[in-house]
This record gives sequence, C-alpha cells and structure tokens, in this order.
Amino acid sequence: LTAFRDLHLTAMVKINSSSKARAEARAFALRSISKVALPVILIVIVLLNWNAFGNEFHQNGADMALSNNNNEESTVASASETSVGAMLPKNNNMNNNWCDTVAKARSNLLPELAITVPCQKMKPAKSAVVVFLTAGVPDGKANNKVFSGSDYINGVMALGASLQDHITRDDTHMLLLIREGFTIPEDKVQMLESVGWTFGKAPKVDVEQKYVPRFERYKTLYTKTSIIGLSEYECVLLMDADTLTVGNLDDLLSCNILQPNFRVAGALDYYRGSWYHFNTGSALWRPCSQEMNRVYGLTKNSTFMQRFESDQIFTNTVYPDRTDRELNAKIIEGTSNQKDWGQVADLGWQYNAQTHVEYQLPEFWEAHLRDVKIIHYTQFKGWQCPERHGGPPEPKKKFPKGNACPKIPGCACNEGYQWFDYLDKANSRASKKIASTKR
Repeated sequence: LTAFRDLHLTAMVKINSSSKARAEARAFALRSISKVALPVILIVIVLLNWNAFGNEFHQNGADMALSNNNNEESTVASASETSVGAMLPKNNNMNNNWCDTVAKARSNLLPELAITVPCQKMKPAKSAVVVFLTAGVPDGKANNKVFSGSDYINGVMALGASLQDHITRDDTHMLLLIREGFTIPEDKVQMLESVGWTFGKAPKVDVEQKYVPRFERYKTLYTKTSIIGLSEYECVLLMDADTLTVGNLDDLLSCNILQPNFRVAGALDYYRGSWYHFNTGSALWRPCSQEMNRVYGLTKNSTFMQRFESDQIFTNTVYPDRTDRELNAKIIEGTSNQKDWGQVADLGWQYNAQTHVEYQLPEFWEAHLRDVKIIHYTQFKGWQCPERHGGPPEPKKKFPKGNACPKIPGCACNEGYQWFDYLDKANSRASKKIASTKR
C-alpha cells in the first residue's frame, strides 16, 4: 500500500507539468506499477490457491475421520480371544484408540454375533457391566408375567444409579445393549445416559422356531448369550434389569474370581426346593470369541438343541457343572473344594440374592442379608412391589412358604424400598444433569 501511495504522488506531480512531462509521467507510472503490481498479483494468486488447498485438505481430513469412525463402529462387529489386560496402556493416557483394541480382540468372532458400541468415545477398560434390553409389551399390557418397555427402562434407571454408587473403579464400562425391536423414547435416552449407561446394539441371536421358548418373556433371550463375545474385556458382569446393586463391586470387577481358568462365575439358584443351576440374572463371564462361536454353534446343532424354556436352562446345559445337587449343597455351605467346580466358579450368593428365597428359605435369607451386594428381584420385580421409601416395613412382613406367597401382593418385597429409593435417585440425578446441560 505504501508503494502504491508513493507511485500515486509521484505520478500526480509529473502529470501537473507540461504535456511532454505528462506523457513521461504516464510511462513512468506504468513501468513503476508493473514492477510492484505483478509480484503482488502473483502473491494474491498463491494465497488464494493455498486457501483453497487448505479447505480441501481439511475437508478430506474430516471425511477420512468420519470414514474411520464408521469403520471403527462396524469393526466392533468382529471378535477374538485376546485379553484386554495385555493391551491396556501402561500409563494413564486415555487417548489410546479403544476401537483398535476391540477390533483386535474380536477378530475371530462370527460377524452375526457382533455387538456394536461407540468405541471411538470410550476409554480403555478392564471390565464391563452389561444389561440387555430385548423385548417388552406395550405400556398398559404388562402383568405379573410379562413386562412393558417402561418397566424395563425404570429397572435400568434404578440399576444405573445404584452402580454409580457402588463402583469406584475407572476401568469399568456400563453397557446398555438394545436388541432391534426394543424402542426407547427419546427423552429416556438422555436420562439413561445421565446415570452412566453407554448405549450399544445387541445382535439378534435367533434359534429355529421349534426351539423358541414358550414363555413370552424368554423368546428373545438367546441374544444375552452374545455377551461371551465381548473379548476386549477381561471380565463382564451380566445383570438383568430386575437387579439392584446395594454393595461395592470393585473387587468383583477386578476379574480375579475367574482365575485361573473359570469360564463363568455364578451364584446358585434355589430352584424347586433345592440348590440347582447357577442363576444367570447376575453372572460374571470371561469373554472369548472362540467360545462364543462354539456356543452359537450349539444353537444350530440339532443333536444338542431342544426347546429350553429359558436362557438360564440353556446356559446350564452348555455348562452343566451346577447340576450336581450334592456338590451344590457343599458350595452353599462353604465346604466345597474349588477343584470340583468345573468351569463355573462360585460367584457367592451375595452377588445374586434372589428374593424368592426370602419366603422359601427365610432363615437363610435373614442370615445372609447383611452381606448382600446385588439384589435380584426374582419373585416380584422392584417395580411390582408396593412403593415405600427409606427402609423395610416395621416389623418386617413374614410370608408363607410354598405356593401361597406368590399370590399375595408384595410377596418377598421387604427389600423393595431399595429399588424405589434408587429410582427416585436416578430420576433426580438425570433431571439435574439434563438441566445443567441446557444452561
């Protein structure tokens, strides 16, 4: 600009002279301007092209990143045996790519067994708590046998808040896996995220129609077996939506209970008058892609398959180590030898306290209640119990044994207050967090 100003002043002085001087001035101006303008024009052209190149470069980079994210999302559809423990960073740098860990760990998994998670948003972890939502009847159609989508959502809300209060580890994910066909209202999505859940997509693990359970609630539950394929973790705690955490889980989620080589850790179920099977509503799994493929293969094996009436019966047929009632009695008494456990470690009843035991074995229930860390509402679900808060009835209700109790509203619901307390806590936390994001 300074150069052009000087040229302009010089030219004006010359133009105000004689006509000959004016002619010389014009020639001088043209020569001078060309000396300055040409380089300026060239610089402008370079800058404009550089800017265009930069925009294209950044756009290509964004497209590439989006493509990589899409690839990472879909890569979570395959799986392997590698334990995440060996792949976790030796420092606390959380910028490591969890998607790479997932892809490597699941490299051997059959594609149809893929569980999809938003890996690019997740930090590395050793363990996970996993809940599946697979099906529910419409609101207003629920009864004491089948439950609505809203029932399950409330169950997961209460469970999420209880997990937040009883897990202090920073290497545990909370995954809420949704099967196609289960719909969550948009306003509930943010609320569930507010109590710690990360959403993922569960695969359909379907069996031939002749093998589908008769009981409506269990028709889609083979999907739950896909948890075995989450081999990016050292262990995964499968919890049903009718469970609630009331004690610390940090030690359990260290995965040590599965050492040296147990496939799963389960708590005994009190089933038809004796301790039989491990209950799958709260069970700690050692994930493995190859094992997942094997279990899936059994669902296609006509020699093995039959109409199992629940995922629990199927699972205990795949891993039949808790069908020995004599051994089970020793396990529940604490007198068994670990070498006799087979593939199923003893999770400990405190991690899956089934509420039907409250009336079937009331002395056992009361003796172990103080040590309970996970309540499993097996008789009436938490949302089916009479609403109360702050503590159990005073005095506690006593329930008849046998078939009479299930016909009584509120049967085995002395601990139902804990579920309602946590549902309130969950809704309060979600409302505050959502309100803070809007400010």
